[in-house]
Amino acid sequence: MIEVIIHGKGGQGVLKASQLLALSAFESKNYVQAFPSFGAERRGGPVQGYCRINKKEISIRTPIDKANFVLLFDENMLKTINVLKETYPGSVIIINGKKKYSFPERETITYNLNSIGLKYLGKPIVNTLIIAVFGKISKLFKTTDLIKSLYKIFPKEVADKNSKMINEFMKEIKKV
Repeated sequence: MIEVIIHGKGGQGVLKASQLLALSAFESKNYVQAFPSFGAERRGGPVQGYCRINKKEISIRTPIDKANFVLLFDENMLKTINVLKETYPGSVIIINGKKKYSFPERETITYNLNSIGLKYLGKPIVNTLIIAVFGKISKLFKTTDLIKSLYKIFPKEVADKNSKMINEFMKEIKKV
């Protein structure tokens, strides 16, 4: 079973990202669970999204304390989040940021997703992009599954813009 923790702030789309991740994995014939955790319910407050993905039915219903993947919507979150405590040796940490990071026995991947969101959406929105990166790295679903899922979660106009952005971004990804 693959477990994922997504960290962001209220208003960044963490809940939608966890739903999108789960639906994309489901489209690829996996069993999934997705659930959020909120701090103070306010814009900018800490928000976590959790997701489990498995080829078999998932019966566990406990919180995720350690994950195979941790996704950070903002590199500044590293000041308050102990990614080593939340991951196993061999886990993958995906960070939206400009700097390169390294953690012992973890694979760390950083992309400046804000700049891509600004280019295509006019805002530094990264929730769909970080799920695209996760899909590419984990190989748990294809970009086509992600695009199909966009149209089930977002209005057509929003899904169209995100679909174009993701398709263009996937051409640019060099790692993986």
